[in-house]
Amino acid sequence: MLEGWAIYSENLLNELGYYDEEMQVPLETYNLLRILRMKIDLELQTNKITFEEAISILIEQLGYSYDLAKSEVLWYSQEATTPSSYYL
Repeated sequence: MLEGWAIYSENLLNELGYYDEEMQVPLETYNLLRILRMKIDLELQTNKITFEEAISILIEQLGYSYDLAKSEVLWYSQEATTPSSYYL
């Protein structure tokens, strides 16, 4: 649940004007990363994609190295629904 509070805080600070225009692109980029993580997590947990397919998605979509992508997918596999909990 801490992740959810972090996103809430980021959004609140943005709404209150604490982030200037320069911060908008990094915030939106990280938001898209979180959404992709959530999508991969759900597809892994429902057996719509394999472990290796999830790694390939991160490599192709985000330019991750194989080792970084593998560690991310391993995290999704060991901590099911954690990426999704960011938005609860």
